[in-house]
Amino acid sequence: MLAARRGESDVALGQLAEAQAQPVDGWHQSVLDATAADVHLALGNWDEAALAAERGWGSTRTTSFLWAARFAMFGIVAVVEQTLDDRAHRRYVNLPETISRLQERIDAARALGGRWRSSSQRDAAAHFAHAAASLTRLTGSDPDAWAMAARCWTDLDDRWRTATALVHQAEAAALHGSADQAASSLRRSNSIASDLGAAPLLAEIDAVSRRTRISTEVPTRVALDDSTAHSLGLTPREAEVLTLVAAGHTNRQIGEELFVSDKTASVHVSNILRKLGVNSRVDAAAVAQRLGIA
Repeated sequence: MLAARRGESDVALGQLAEAQAQPVDGWHQSVLDATAADVHLALGNWDEAALAAERGWGSTRTTSFLWAARFAMFGIVAVVEQTLDDRAHRRYVNLPETISRLQERIDAARALGGRWRSSSQRDAAAHFAHAAASLTRLTGSDPDAWAMAARCWTDLDDRWRTATALVHQAEAAALHGSADQAASSLRRSNSIASDLGAAPLLAEIDAVSRRTRISTEVPTRVALDDSTAHSLGLTPREAEVLTLVAAGHTNRQIGEELFVSDKTASVHVSNILRKLGVNSRVDAAAVAQRLGIA
């Protein structure tokens, strides 16, 4: 699995084949099926990932809440990717039937939840959040759903899946016109993937960066001098906030850096837009660039 996430496909597939050749009991068969699904998803082998997920689902769907959640997620991610490939190649897809079938899979896995302890609930919740977010990609990827998945994975300290959710959140946010959210998510995803040496994920991040025209580089923050701030009618605090807006920070990030609430940060941003005579944060950042502070 780690080799696959690093992009070492020959090593990963060789180790997987060796593992599959060994005698295995029922519980470890679930581990093996999950690993196979994970490996093939990391390598972009959607058909093989779907088959492994379906094998695992067949053996655990009525016996284990956690394994059912995992295989539901693996299968849904694989089928969503297959469906998007089919649509890109103009192959016929019965989209309503596909969405309905995948939603039924999530519902069936969730139905086991009442029998299991909270530790399983927390892990399963992350898999369900990721599965639900993946499903939105077939109708218009939902940035809020991906944000929820990223929070769940962060809570579990799963950096790979956090980065995976974040890159999808970035693309979804860009599609919905939320440039600040898209930039923040993409840069955070890139930072994690770089630390992990996750070559396939870095390639996906680069592709999203090119599609959305959002750089993965964090803009350098430069202070606005007092005379320029005064000429724009900005208070010292607003000048500070503008430099953060120009660096691509969200209201939450501005609040965290300046030790103020999100609401207070939002008020400062609104005042800046009014004083600069612009309608959006992007326009405010453009003004900042012309002033040489971004």
